[in-house]
Amino acid sequence: MASPPPLTPPQIIRSVTSVLTSNNASLSSLTPFIPHLTPPLILSILSSKTLASRPTTLLSFFKWAQNHIPNLNHNPSQAFRPLLSLLTSLLSHYNFVDAKSLLIKFLAIDTRRDLHRLLLHPANSLPRHFSKARVLLDTAIGAYVQLGRPHLAVEIFKAMKRLQLRPNLLTCNTLLNSLVKYPCSNPVLICRELF
Repeated sequence: MASPPPLTPPQIIRSVTSVLTSNNASLSSLTPFIPHLTPPLILSILSSKTLASRPTTLLSFFKWAQNHIPNLNHNPSQAFRPLLSLLTSLLSHYNFVDAKSLLIKFLAIDTRRDLHRLLLHPANSLPRHFSKARVLLDTAIGAYVQLGRPHLAVEIFKAMKRLQLRPNLLTCNTLLNSLVKYPCSNPVLICRELF
C-alpha cells in the first residue's frame, strides 16, 4: 500500500490554521505537522489574515513552535522574522507586555545582533504600516534599556529619526534616563545628537 503524498505548504498552512482557529483543539493536535513546519511556513501562519485577529492564539502557537520545531530551538536567528510578524500582531492589539517580554527574551540571546540589524533596517523586515513600525521600534528601545544596553537603544532611536518615525514621549524619557543611569562615554553629546 502506497503512503499518501506529502502535504504541500498551502495544505500545511490551511491545516495548522484550521487547528488554531478551532474552538476546542489543543496545540498537541499540531504534533503530526512538526516534520513539515519550517521557519518560512511558521512565518506564513503567523502572518495569516485568518489568525490576525487572534494574537493570543498566535503567541501560543509561536511558543509551541519554539519548543517543538528544531530549527527555531537550536538556531534563534531562524525565529526572528516569525517573531517580528508575531510582534506586529501583538502590538496591533495593544498587547505591549507580551511583545516587550518576547523582545527582551530574543534580544538577550541575539549575540550576533541579527535581530538588531532587522530592527535597524526595517524596509525588509518591519510592517509596511509606519505606525506599527513606530510602536515596534518604541518597544525595542524600551527592551534594550531594560536589558541595560542603551547604546543599542540609541541606534534604534537614530533609525527612527532617519525613517521620520517620531518616538513617543515615554520612549524619549526612557532613553534619556538610561543614558544617565548607565555609564557611557559622553551622555551629553549623545543627547545633543539625539534631540
